[in-house]
Amino acid sequence: HVYANWQGVGCLALLWLNRHRAVLASRDWAASAAPPSDAPPEALSPAALSRLERPWGPFLSSLQGPRLGARLPHLCASAEDVCALRDAFAGERYWLRLDPAGRAHVMLSAAADGEDALRALLHSALCAGASGGAAGAGGAVPLLAAERRAIEQSRARAEAAWPKFSSALLEAGWEAAALRNPPLGWRFTCE
Repeated sequence: HVYANWQGVGCLALLWLNRHRAVLASRDWAASAAPPSDAPPEALSPAALSRLERPWGPFLSSLQGPRLGARLPHLCASAEDVCALRDAFAGERYWLRLDPAGRAHVMLSAAADGEDALRALLHSALCAGASGGAAGAGGAVPLLAAERRAIEQSRARAEAAWPKFSSALLEAGWEAAALRNPPLGWRFTCE
């Protein structure tokens, strides 16, 4: 019975993005956009992505993938770090920092919607393989100047990639370039 349900769900090609599908789509797109590829990256179609989904995928994604809804102490060790992230992500509705293993920890703003969550997942996919910073479940350490520059450079790459990624998703047949239900988790407000 469980196996039949698993196979049946694998045949579904849902047209909306949840967190797990968004992680898979953004990782695949970032990998296809990486050098030495000269071809323009294409987004996975809903049918192609449904074949990649596994029943345990969302659970593994929550343990190993980008951490949406991270708490402020997991990103910042001091008020100076808060100011540095605020400045580095000015105009965005998320903050992102990598842990030493390269896992992204993302804190969404109180005003963030599904599109902002997807932008953060794309940003984290583009950072994959980058040397990690010092965010993490054990608490953050101060941001160093080199990490601040890396954050600013990765944000510029993510901003440049977003229009291409979002249009590729729509062309591939997705309902919208946004998560249908963005994670609740911890949120921030800046004034």
